[in-house]
Amino acid sequence: MKARRRVGKRELASSIFLISIICISLTSIIAIAHAKKGGIAYVAPFPPGTEFSEVGKEALVVLGEWYNVEVRFLPCDFTVGEDVKVNIAEDGWTRTVQVQGSETGPKGKYIGPMLWYCDPELLEYCNTYTIKYKAKDGSPTGDYVAQGAIQGETVPGGGHLHAIPEYAFGTAMAILSLFSGLGVYSKFFKK
Repeated sequence: MKARRRVGKRELASSIFLISIICISLTSIIAIAHAKKGGIAYVAPFPPGTEFSEVGKEALVVLGEWYNVEVRFLPCDFTVGEDVKVNIAEDGWTRTVQVQGSETGPKGKYIGPMLWYCDPELLEYCNTYTIKYKAKDGSPTGDYVAQGAIQGETVPGGGHLHAIPEYAFGTAMAILSLFSGLGVYSKFFKK
């Protein structure tokens, strides 16, 4: 009969370290946008009438779900009634909306709400995506990225949509199952 090989503490520690590195690297893949900053993004789950919440450093969005997206406090270069092209999470510049509101309004000048589908065929989970917009006629020039105020700060920053396969409970259970499988493996292969 063939003797089973014993898993040592060093091999077990190496395996745990490797699994940790893989999990961390998968969650830190981020799409970076090179554009001007402007406006603050707000997101609300569909259906209409649900409460908008400010996109902080990043908002968690679930693949396969519908969302209402609004960008408030546009830079003063944009005028009310002007057509603006919007690109939410790299879905293309196909959406055109008009600037609404006023400089002194509660939302300032804003665009939206825009209905957006978090498409699992186009987006990858654990990636971060932006909400970009630009003037349809080319003035002001360049793309703008909608920001979100980081909690406790007055200067806008962040404002990204972080695509997740489901809420944190599912991710935590997946990681727990990795470690429990490793524990079962090490228990049965000891002498």
